[in-house]
Amino acid sequence: MAEVADEDVIERLTDGAFYDTSCYHEHNTTGWRADKSKCPPRVDGEIAEGLLMEGIRRGMFSARSRGGWPQNAWAVDEDGVLYEAQLTNQGQGQYHGYPIIEGDRFAEFLETQWEERA
Repeated sequence: MAEVADEDVIERLTDGAFYDTSCYHEHNTTGWRADKSKCPPRVDGEIAEGLLMEGIRRGMFSARSRGGWPQNAWAVDEDGVLYEAQLTNQGQGQYHGYPIIEGDRFAEFLETQWEERA
């Protein structure tokens, strides 16, 4: 995960990045995959994009990047659900996201970082 990011970097990322759904994680779509975590139906695009932006603002994104965009970003919603956003299109800054299954050390680390970076 990135250290505390430079304000110019955060501004560039939040100005250009955007969220779009992925049928792999959506219920009731033709692309739905049983091996992928499912986004709760209550998480619409506007909420998901807000989580992506807040994760970026808090520096909750990977140091690994493609095309100048972090490969992943993380956020916790108001119900305490941890999400991961993954870069879908490096040419456009497009991300899709999904809930992370809790219980591993990385999830615990992310949740702690989320609180510390508030």
